[in-house]
Amino acid sequence: MLKLFLAKLLKLINPKKPLGGILFNAIARVSVTTACEAVILRKNELGETEVFLTKRENHEAYAGQEHCPGSVVRPYENIEHVFERIGKNEIGARITKRIFMGVISNKIEKRGHFLQLIFKAELSNEPQYGRWYTIENLPSNIISFHKTHTIPIAMGVYKGEGYSDIGQFIIEL
Repeated sequence: MLKLFLAKLLKLINPKKPLGGILFNAIARVSVTTACEAVILRKNELGETEVFLTKRENHEAYAGQEHCPGSVVRPYENIEHVFERIGKNEIGARITKRIFMGVISNKIEKRGHFLQLIFKAELSNEPQYGRWYTIENLPSNIISFHKTHTIPIAMGVYKGEGYSDIGQFIIEL
């Protein structure tokens, strides 16, 4: 009976389209999901480093929390497609450049195990959505692992500290 149900369900799923939150979250709990995170940094007029954050929608995981824009890699997508979606849907500006910074193997993500590819990104123009925050004054409602891991990975490279070996590119949570 379960096999018949799953076979019918799979016929209804178009892997090139979003799955919807309920189905996505169910699948994420039993697989490893790959996500791309865009950490967008700049210096403001006072010389302070700022990071661009957007607020999660009420229907999404981490509803109402600030985060670095990002998205999961969907079946049949390449990373370029993911960043086109992030630019269009979360930032309101095209991502013109991205530099790979590292990987977080996040097993404490509430939706399941996520492999997060961290990129420092640059934009074509000023974003339409979201807000800039100084690194010293991040909002209290930021997703905690973005504050403790995602942003610091990009900041280390942004400040020129870089990585000395490939093992430093992978952080296990």
